[in-house]
Amino acid sequence: MESFFSKQAILLLLVFYIVSTCDAIQFEFLSQGAKNIAVGRTGANLFKDPTLTIVNPANISLENSYISLYYEATSSVNVGNIIELYRKRFVFDPANIGISIRIDDLTRLSILYTTYIYDIDTPETFYKPFLFGLSRKVNSFLLLGGAVGPVFGISENIPTFSFMAVGGLKVKLDDFRASIVLKSPFSTSYQNPYYGLIQQTFPPVVSTGISFSIVNSLIVSTSLDLVFLNLMSARADNYEIFTSRDNLLDYLLPKIGFIYYDDISGYRIMLGFSKTQLEIISRSYSQFHLTAGVTFFIRIPNFNDFEVNFCVDDQILLNVLRIFPENTRKISIYVSGELRF
Repeated sequence: MESFFSKQAILLLLVFYIVSTCDAIQFEFLSQGAKNIAVGRTGANLFKDPTLTIVNPANISLENSYISLYYEATSSVNVGNIIELYRKRFVFDPANIGISIRIDDLTRLSILYTTYIYDIDTPETFYKPFLFGLSRKVNSFLLLGGAVGPVFGISENIPTFSFMAVGGLKVKLDDFRASIVLKSPFSTSYQNPYYGLIQQTFPPVVSTGISFSIVNSLIVSTSLDLVFLNLMSARADNYEIFTSRDNLLDYLLPKIGFIYYDDISGYRIMLGFSKTQLEIISRSYSQFHLTAGVTFFIRIPNFNDFEVNFCVDDQILLNVLRIFPENTRKISIYVSGELRF
């Protein structure tokens, strides 16, 4: 009996230590697609490449080519200030690879392998869904799409794999477009070397967005993500260690972007501003992003076209000097290519 209570006391002290230090079991949702990120993560109404399988699968059916191949790589560096670079950790990640295939004039199939959640722990874990999507034009103004597939945890811990689903809807009325996207929750577990068995549930997300033209070739796009943080959970040996979020603003992630498209010369210029969050055990830390990007269209014989995208994401982390990663600014570069034929 004494050993039982001793074990319980040690476990309670361990949980108290985890909550009080707030330097473990942190995660953030990652955005997909260089163009989507460049326009402030509001691309659910604007683009149709295979990364939309997770951003908004309804858009995939807008692609007119028979096959679209997509590849994207990212790199980032932590920056202390404008002059000094410290912890020169250049991170390279072949983040997204996808394909979409035309089934008929109204229906399109897509497959995407990407990075969806970054769980900042010891060791780090990237959660990567392998999604199979289907999109269909219901009529001239309504598009529907969905995707489902397994989610793999890439880590030394070898987490259990899970499944997630994405559903999307888009309405087109001349130059006005509106969309709604739902990403399902998923749960996983792994044996942490410090905290024992961790059972973790990542919350669902609902995204709404609109876009419209204000002048010729200039589009404004906005979106709002609702993250159901009340459904977020992490249990260490059956003790819940995530605390509830009482601030409503933690649940809401606003975004806005601007895009200029020159149809004659063949390029896009994109700017954006967005809020994301780093979720830790006891609270949410807001992260703000200034983004910019450009797209070039290259005509290749025997192909429809080849599209090259560049994006820079300047991420300012607030109030993070006491948590990992200890940086005040992070610069990320995204480069992608899409070949259509």
